[in-house]
Order: sequence, then structure tokens, then C-alpha cells
Amino acid sequence: MKSKIALFLTFLHQAVSMFNASGQIKPADAIKQMYKGINLGNTLEPPNEAGWNNPKAEEYYFDLYKVAGFQCIRIPVRWDNHTSTISPFKID
Repeated sequence: MKSKIALFLTFLHQAVSMFNASGQIKPADAIKQMYKGINLGNTLEPPNEAGWNNPKAEEYYFDLYKVAGFQCIRIPVRWDNHTSTISPFKID
């Protein structure tokens, strides 16, 4: 039991030390966690897909991103124009 508590306290100390007093992760620690990424911005954010002169997102894009060496993709989405206004607030 003592070893589990010690392990937990070690983990907790490491987790807390990553963050500064404001609760934000330190820049150097954030950089260590980053991967090579790409942003699929302005595609799923307009009221209608491809509404801001970007093409519609296609599944094969993700294969191309992988081939290009990207390890993560940020996909910003705006749902307000695609959810019903009454419960259960379904997304179209």
C-alpha cells in the first residue's frame, strides 16, 4: 500500500510541476507534448460546409496528411447552425 501511495504522490508531483501558479501548462512542457500537426480550419466552421471558399472535407485528405508526416489534425467545428433549438438538441 505504501508503494502505491508513493507512486501516486510522485505522479501528482510531476503533474503539478508541469503547471504554473495560474493553472496553465508551462510553454516548455507544452512543446514537449506537441506533435507535427495541421489545421483543417475554415472548413467545418462556416454556416454551411465549404461556405468560406474552402473545399468540402474529404476522407482521403487524412490519408494525404499522414503520408505528408502529420501526426495530429486540429478540426475546428462550429455546431450552432447545425443543432436543433429544442431538446434533445440533435445535430443535423
